[in-house]
Amino acid sequence: MGGTYNVYKNINSGIVTFSNATGAFSGSAHEYDPYNRIFWGDEPLVHTIQVPAGWSGLSSYIMPLNTDITEIFLLYFLILSWLRQ
Repeated sequence: MGGTYNVYKNINSGIVTFSNATGAFSGSAHEYDPYNRIFWGDEPLVHTIQVPAGWSGLSSYIMPLNTDITEIFLLYFLILSWLRQ
């Protein structure tokens, strides 16, 4: 294993979730988890999403002409508020 860990998971299958873990040796800082399959109930989950080149990430089939995220969401909320009138 090459070190001392509070938990060791080297299989890319299934998940392990700890709730209410306490102590100086608890938490993700002391785990061995190369596949990000161990979760600690008191730590926020972080999802890494890779968007292939040419995809906006906002749609599965339409690449907006303007990819500025602020303007995209502003337009979305303007349309949404107009529809609610």
